[in-house]
Amino acid sequence: MDNPALTSVNPLLIDLNDFQFLMPPIQYFPPYTEKSVDRICTDLEKGQICQSEFPSYVIQAHIPYIAPGDLVNVYPLFEIRLPQSHWL
Repeated sequence: MDNPALTSVNPLLIDLNDFQFLMPPIQYFPPYTEKSVDRICTDLEKGQICQSEFPSYVIQAHIPYIAPGDLVNVYPLFEIRLPQSHWL
């Protein structure tokens, strides 16, 4: 059986400044607002990228394939449900 991570690529694209803004603790400094969190998360969920409020013009591409057994923890911003045996 082929590993989906090796046979297809579905990168999550995000502006470098948006990525840094989302790192906990989230601090709202101009031009970012609470609506910025919603915009960035919606963009990631839809697999799209829109211009940032504070564009760096550097785009990161994250490959979202991670085996559930490799997860140790997640930021509260993201809800990931793992099989009960994976919770620490």
